[in-house]
Amino acid sequence: MLKVPQELGFGPGTTCWRRLKRWIDAGVFDQLHQILPERLNTGNRIDWSRAAMDGNHIDAKKGSRDRPVAGQPRKPGSQTPSDL
Repeated sequence: MLKVPQELGFGPGTTCWRRLKRWIDAGVFDQLHQILPERLNTGNRIDWSRAAMDGNHIDAKKGSRDRPVAGQPRKPGSQTPSDL
């Protein structure tokens, strides 16, 4: 069970979890990730020299031709990192 300190005033942990799940399902955070950078960039409030990209939240496409699947033989003509 999720424990949220009562002094924060957010209510029971279960309620917080349900709200967070509803926001995720409704796409709130996806919208924030689009709108917020656009608005901050328009106002010149982002220091792009300190920016970093991370794609770990993006689903990888399944069945990519370039990456072997564990436990399956490589496809003829596919490259390995040592071939590059």
